[in-house]
Amino acid sequence: MDEKLNAISFELVGRFAHFRKYYTNTSSLTYDFPPRTTVIGLLAGILGRKRDSYYEEFSLENTLTAILLKSSNRKLIQTVKNIHTGEKFGIGNLISGDRNPSLTQMQLIVPELGEIRYKIYFHHTDEETLSELYHRMNDKRYCYPPFMGSAQFMADIENPKRLKMRKSSEKKIEIHSVCPETVIRGLEFDLKNSIFRDIQPISFSWSDGKRHPMYRNMIYSKFRHTLKFSPKYYYTTDRDNIVFLEK
Repeated sequence: MDEKLNAISFELVGRFAHFRKYYTNTSSLTYDFPPRTTVIGLLAGILGRKRDSYYEEFSLENTLTAILLKSSNRKLIQTVKNIHTGEKFGIGNLISGDRNPSLTQMQLIVPELGEIRYKIYFHHTDEETLSELYHRMNDKRYCYPPFMGSAQFMADIENPKRLKMRKSSEKKIEIHSVCPETVIRGLEFDLKNSIFRDIQPISFSWSDGKRHPMYRNMIYSKFRHTLKFSPKYYYTTDRDNIVFLEK
């Protein structure tokens, strides 16, 4: 099996993060890593695509995405004061203190040491789109700035690279990326490792004036950051063995 794939890789780096779980309400819980929909929205923003306009361009058929946890993180609950703004809100309200604030509990991701860091591999069937993404990241020419799930948590993009990935298959190997449950066979458990399972949105479609999400179960290691099992397939680079969320 010698299939090769053009892709880019980059690291998403920040001090705080919040990737809201879709099933939370009054207390906003967070995923441990950005869902595919968050990553796609970030990439579409870098290219300047308008909200809800890029679902077909970045569909499951046109893209491949892999996410790696590269830092040790923890979660904490923080009370956040939100200010309601609208047509009647102006500088006078801000000066007078008439901001009509509301308090909410938000779960945040913070690093154990240094910064939160995720590594992302991305492939697009359109080579021009892939090339533009790489050049905008390399030159830091973002149409919309990257952030860690929520607009107040600004992020940076580091180490963008162009690369080729090679498709392989083996009986059992260590995978460094988050894995969709559908690709896992014969998962090896280790008392020194902690394996988690969570359901995340994988894509959106748009019809009848509404967004329609699709969900998928994800398996990942929060601490060792690798899973050992017999994948249906995997792609290898000079550093990582990965599987894609879309498969």
